[in-house]
Amino acid sequence: MFLRVIDFFQLHLRWYSVGLIFFSFIPIYYSIIVCQPQQFKIDGFELINPVFNKHHSTRSCTSATKSLQNGLIALFIFYALKIYKKVYLIVLYIILIIHFGFEIRNAKSETSRKYIAISTREMFMYYVELLLLYFQNLLLLPYICGGYFLIRHVHRIPSKEEVDRQTLKFKEEARRIKRLMIEEDWHVKEANEDVKNKIEQEGLKRKDMEFEEQLYHLRIEKVKRREQVLKQKLEEKKAKRRQNAERRKKRREIAMEQREQ
Repeated sequence: MFLRVIDFFQLHLRWYSVGLIFFSFIPIYYSIIVCQPQQFKIDGFELINPVFNKHHSTRSCTSATKSLQNGLIALFIFYALKIYKKVYLIVLYIILIIHFGFEIRNAKSETSRKYIAISTREMFMYYVELLLLYFQNLLLLPYICGGYFLIRHVHRIPSKEEVDRQTLKFKEEARRIKRLMIEEDWHVKEANEDVKNKIEQEGLKRKDMEFEEQLYHLRIEKVKRREQVLKQKLEEKKAKRRQNAERRKKRREIAMEQREQ
C-alpha cells in the first residue's frame, strides 16, 4: 500500500527543513549561544559568550541544546518526508507533538527558575536566552500544522497489479458499455424497422382497400352491364317470338282462307 503526499505540503515542508537546518548550524550563531568554549575567535575578533554559566555546573545553554535538537529534527523530517506510509507518518507526527509538549514544559520550568546575585547584563542575556528558547519552540509549529495537513491530504497510489486490474476492469466495463450501446442501437433500429413496416403495412392495407373498392365498383358495373345485355337479349327474343307468332298467325289465316275457297 503506497501513499503519496500532495506535492504542495511535501515540497514546502522540505524547503522549510532545509532553512531550519541552515539556521541551526550557522557557526556565528553557535558562537553566541553555545556555552562551550567560553571564547570564540574569528580573524582576531573575540566573541565572549554572553550567557552566564556560573550557576550551571554543566556549563550548557538551553538555547544551544534546543538549537541542536531543532537541527537534528529538521534533518530527520527532511528524510522522513520520503516515507509514503500513512501509519508511519501518523506515528512520527504523534512523537513530534509529544516532543513539542515536553519542550513547552521545559521552557516554562526555565522561565520559573530564579537566579540571585546576577548583574543587569546577565539578567538581560537571561531574557534573551528565554526569547531564543521560545522562538526555537515556535519553529516547530510549521511542522505540526504542516504535518496535520500532510497526513490529511494523503491519497493512495495503487500498485502495478492493482493498476493492471483496474485497467482490465475499465476495459471490461468499456466493452460492456460498447456491447450495450450496440444492443441498444440494434433495438432502436429494430423498433424503427417495425414502425416502418407497420407504416408500410398500413399503407399497403389502405392501397388494398382502395384497390378492392375499385374492384367492387368494377364488378358492380360489370354486373349492371350484364344485366343490361341480358335485358336487351330477352327483349330481342321476345320481339322475335312476337314476330314469329304473328307470322305463324298470318300463315294460319292464309291457310284457312285458302281452304275455305
